[in-house]
Amino acid sequence: SGGTDLFTLDLARGRDNGLPPYHVVRMAYGEFGDEGPWDSEAQADTISEKEKRALIDAGKKLERRTPIETFLRFTAVDPANPTHDELARAEAVREVYRRADSIDPMVGLLAEPHVEGSAVGRTMQNILSEELRRTRAADRFWYENDQFDAEELAQIKSLTMRDLMLRHYDLEGTIPDEAFRPLTIWS
Repeated sequence: SGGTDLFTLDLARGRDNGLPPYHVVRMAYGEFGDEGPWDSEAQADTISEKEKRALIDAGKKLERRTPIETFLRFTAVDPANPTHDELARAEAVREVYRRADSIDPMVGLLAEPHVEGSAVGRTMQNILSEELRRTRAADRFWYENDQFDAEELAQIKSLTMRDLMLRHYDLEGTIPDEAFRPLTIWS
């Protein structure tokens, strides 16, 4: 009996839905700081003719590099001085994708080095931030979307979860001032 896994399904869905290659996603979210055309601050919504030309130029630039240097650019914190793990990750990606401009977005996003203190790389962090920003902006009930004046907003922002609980439940004297601060035996 054959089986599949979620990651394989996600790769297939990405291809079926026409997701662009990883380097295009990374460029759209501003993650090629020192690479000439990679500096574009293109939005994911629209890509101008100038940006399309920049993508083509960037692809040509990828082909001029040696393969391992190209893959290290995606997978290493410091491509000039990669760790053993980063080099192994770059080699693994290179074995599957012979050309850096054909990397599936999910593979590239998962191969990125994680941002310190995070479980994801910089590009995925930018994608998630943008998604949350748009979700909040589209929520007509979000409290910062022009429903309240400055004084009312200040009052809302000054409330704590403890204040809300005391306002709605008869819990006076049972909730500490910092009710949701994590307690540890070491603090």
